[in-house]
Amino acid sequence: MTTAEASVNKTVADIVSSAAHIAINPAPAVFGTTHPFFSSMTVRQFAPTEHTPAIKPYQFEPETLTRLIVWAASVALPEGAFGAELKKNLWLYGPTGCGKTRLFEAFASRTGRSLFTVNCHEDSRPSTFFGSWKLCGDSTSAIPSMRWVPGKVLQWASTPNSILLLDEADQLLPEVFMSLNAVLDGVPFIIDE
Repeated sequence: MTTAEASVNKTVADIVSSAAHIAINPAPAVFGTTHPFFSSMTVRQFAPTEHTPAIKPYQFEPETLTRLIVWAASVALPEGAFGAELKKNLWLYGPTGCGKTRLFEAFASRTGRSLFTVNCHEDSRPSTFFGSWKLCGDSTSAIPSMRWVPGKVLQWASTPNSILLLDEADQLLPEVFMSLNAVLDGVPFIIDE
């Protein structure tokens, strides 16, 4: 590694917040890869939550794994890092059944990230993503009550280092997708209950 590369790596390490991670481990150990590109790379791992998928066998393709690691690191960079505008979202596309969802489940499980998955379809509504009021109570209660149940987007937004997976997002109606634009662009939002 050259002095310039070492300097850039140190700068990136200083910029990326270390809050909430519990370990920095070698990428080959985390992802089970023997590819030489990853031999000196380290990855932040977080404390698993109830929303972290279980680890299942998965063989990462080196190019795809590289893109995921860079994407995950860029999410933690502050705005304007290196004088560049970094996109925090990742659009993964491919034919049905090719393993897109499984890829994110494998990545989230190995890095300890929470994964919030919404299975999108043409009947999805904004309340599917953000939440809604639900009638709750039991048979012994004379008067049922209403309770706000947060949707996956709100759960994702309130969970640090988490991933929101909009599975089959191309099935959403345009007006429903529009309701997600601001939150996916990182704009703060308020839900009036």
